[in-house]
Amino acid sequence: MKANIIFAFIARRALEEFSGDPDVHVMHEPQTVKFLFRDSVLVRFKKGNARGVGSNIQTQAVLQYIDPQSSFAGLPDVHRVEVVYQLNILGTGFAEVAVVARDRRTRIWAYPLTGRPTAEIIPLPPRTPPVLTPPVVTPKDRDEKPSETVTE
Repeated sequence: MKANIIFAFIARRALEEFSGDPDVHVMHEPQTVKFLFRDSVLVRFKKGNARGVGSNIQTQAVLQYIDPQSSFAGLPDVHRVEVVYQLNILGTGFAEVAVVARDRRTRIWAYPLTGRPTAEIIPLPPRTPPVLTPPVVTPKDRDEKPSETVTE
């Protein structure tokens, strides 16, 4: 699934970015990773649905995260937000990347990170034409006895 690939890329990049930062605590879980900033803001990365909030299967873990009335994982009162991306209509780029606060299925507010997200573009190496090597021809062994011809 494309969402899994994108999430894996985002998670790997976020782990690299926040590794060693004393103000960020990483919460590794079996299927996801969350980041706690300054013990007050908990962030997770999600693909957005049509309402602009994370698209989820309604599991107990999801319900606990998106319900502002519930406590989360024994943490003190923390703000829970999502960094949500939505793909463009063709699925070839991002239509929006935003920090989103939600109350269950309702988007309370969103703060766009950029109007058009950017990423470092790494150009592909130039294609070089294939090196044409002449074919190797192995001559027949000349010591072979020629076939006899029959004459009448």
